[in-house]
Amino acid sequence: MEISDQFSLLHYVNNQQQWPLPTWAKFFMNLGKALATIDMESKRYTIALALPTRSYAAAFIGAGVACANLLFRSHQDAEYIEFIYSLPEGTSLKYYEQGKVKKAIKKELLEYNGKMLLGIQIEDSTTKYILPNSVYKLEVAEQDYSQLPNKQAGRSVVPPSELLSTLVSEKAHEFAYHTRIDGVIVGSRNTLKDESQLSLTILPKDGDKEMQGYLRDLFRVEGFNPHGLGHRFLLHSPSTNNLEMALLNKLEVFSTVIFDSALGFLKWQEIYNNQNWIVILDHTDANFSNAVAHINQLYIYRSQSAVKVTFPAIPNGMEITFSVRDI
Repeated sequence: MEISDQFSLLHYVNNQQQWPLPTWAKFFMNLGKALATIDMESKRYTIALALPTRSYAAAFIGAGVACANLLFRSHQDAEYIEFIYSLPEGTSLKYYEQGKVKKAIKKELLEYNGKMLLGIQIEDSTTKYILPNSVYKLEVAEQDYSQLPNKQAGRSVVPPSELLSTLVSEKAHEFAYHTRIDGVIVGSRNTLKDESQLSLTILPKDGDKEMQGYLRDLFRVEGFNPHGLGHRFLLHSPSTNNLEMALLNKLEVFSTVIFDSALGFLKWQEIYNNQNWIVILDHTDANFSNAVAHINQLYIYRSQSAVKVTFPAIPNGMEITFSVRDI
């Protein structure tokens, strides 16, 4: 099933009642998915949305971007495989399989049928070899294991979210526990964190139980989920006067910056010139006119390069401008 079809299954919970996500919320998620498919080496896109209110827009767009990157960006998987393969022999690992986590130690690599398999020791002196596409089940352990037990039943790992397990199935564990940076949100921590607490569910069918979770399960911002879980977005307050350069160093060429206000965009867009921009503007914002004027200038001097992208149908009441920047 396509991720867009999965998004259509989502409901939000209000007063213990389940309601289908409104059209605008599903549009934002599918817009995030569409933007995540854009692949440009020397160009960056700018998309600006003028909305009656920007409430929940950044959260749902960010959720769409993160879910799409999880499923479609295979080079990220390659980077993680390379990282795990490059670890020294003897590195302590955690190995997740069939709802259990076990202690493991990295062993040698073995070439078999044209593929480089990774050896891990799980019990006593036995070495298990896994394929590259199973490396996502491994994490570096927080502590060193001096020795392994002769037999391991493993510790049960409670899924961090039934909703997540249903929506992205086999990659739910990777999404929940592995940190990979898809971008930055320039916006208010308190507002975005409150919005991320929106209760979501997938209604049961064919005797299944209801799958519950929160918007934060999909909109994975550093510090918004319980300790020990991974994240996909870093947070940058628009009111700060300092920016840690370490934040910029964590961004990839495909990273997206979501400006959740006119102020954040006007103040910080030059810092993020090498990233893609999603600019969310509220008609009631005091800086709305200035931000629109700047967006119009970007559009006038846009690159003439063609970009292949299919956007979902735009709901009434929204205005959107899309352009490409040369860098």
